[in-house]
Amino acid sequence: EEINGQIITKELRSGGSHMIVSNYNRIQYIYLMADYKLNKQIKEQTKAFINGFQSMIPGNLLKMFSPPELRRVMSGEDVNWSVSDLRQHTTYQSGYFDQHKTVRNLWSILEEFDSKDKNAFLKFVTSCSR
Repeated sequence: EEINGQIITKELRSGGSHMIVSNYNRIQYIYLMADYKLNKQIKEQTKAFINGFQSMIPGNLLKMFSPPELRRVMSGEDVNWSVSDLRQHTTYQSGYFDQHKTVRNLWSILEEFDSKDKNAFLKFVTSCSR
């Protein structure tokens, strides 16, 4: 891998730099490479993310949810959401308010969107389409 402009070789297993990948060991190589890329290479970033996440939501609360339930809590449901609900829960800043001409135009345009366009707008604003 390239780190700060230098090519660094990482052994996926002991003595791995002296082994040739062949048809015989290719599945093991793929497994080791996937483990490295998905787990070991990002270990520090994953640890920092988990620490930050758990500083906001304690681990004992997370254990209440199954993985699908936690996904729904964090990302929402894939349902047709209401523009009026979003409008009701919007906080304005920098001189904007609900009846400002620009804001009224935004709500008017959003009311005309179909579900696909509303989800695209939501993803643009929040990085999540649900």
